[in-house]
Amino acid sequence: MQTMKKSMDENNIFKIKLLRNILIVSLSIVTLLSLYNVLFIYPSFTKLLIESTKNDTVRITRHLSSMLLSEQNELTKDSFNLASWDKIEKHKNDFVLMKLQVYSSSGRTLFSTDPKEMDTINKERYFHEIVAKGNIHSEVVGKDTHSLEGRKVTTDVMET
Repeated sequence: MQTMKKSMDENNIFKIKLLRNILIVSLSIVTLLSLYNVLFIYPSFTKLLIESTKNDTVRITRHLSSMLLSEQNELTKDSFNLASWDKIEKHKNDFVLMKLQVYSSSGRTLFSTDPKEMDTINKERYFHEIVAKGNIHSEVVGKDTHSLEGRKVTTDVMET
């Protein structure tokens, strides 16, 4: 029994310099790789995912606007008949869009997949400073915060 205990003490990982150093180096590498992942990889991946989603929403928006404007130069409330409603609803489902709204340059809602928002006027600052001038505005709205129009969203949303 005495020899067995002595043998275990001699083979202890902390008493053998090579094994102890290998353990320290291994733990250091695991710690550094974990920190690198948390501090650099994950934020970079999140940024890339947000940029990709933003680019996708801009492409979808351009596609839908070109589809609607192909028949006329300017959209009016009368532009949205039953045939265009069906096309828009099909595209909304194909692209898995939560909501789709079309505004005039003055901010009046010409079309919305939410009937309660028809004929409302967008008075938000971003609309009149950016969108009404023909520029694209796209923003990530976080879960449990308010959208660009002031509605509370229950998931992360990209508004374009």
